[in-house]
Amino acid sequence: VDAPIHQRYERAKDRRRLDHVMSVDEFRRQELAEEGKSATDSQITTVISSADFDIANDATLEDLHAKVDSVLERFAGASTKEPS
Repeated sequence: VDAPIHQRYERAKDRRRLDHVMSVDEFRRQELAEEGKSATDSQITTVISSADFDIANDATLEDLHAKVDSVLERFAGASTKEPS
């Protein structure tokens, strides 16, 4: 599950998670700088690129839930099939 940079920026502002008022470009630079701070963080790009599904969190919470439900239904359908 990922969201476009502008939405992550607006959501961080709404949650007052920004230490100071910054532009979206500063926010993007900060995110890029934070990606490589630890071994765990540096794996985020690798994990995202190897994911079987990409769920865009770019709309309402209800839309996100519907997208997640759709992926879960695919797994549920696959797990109930008899092996051939």
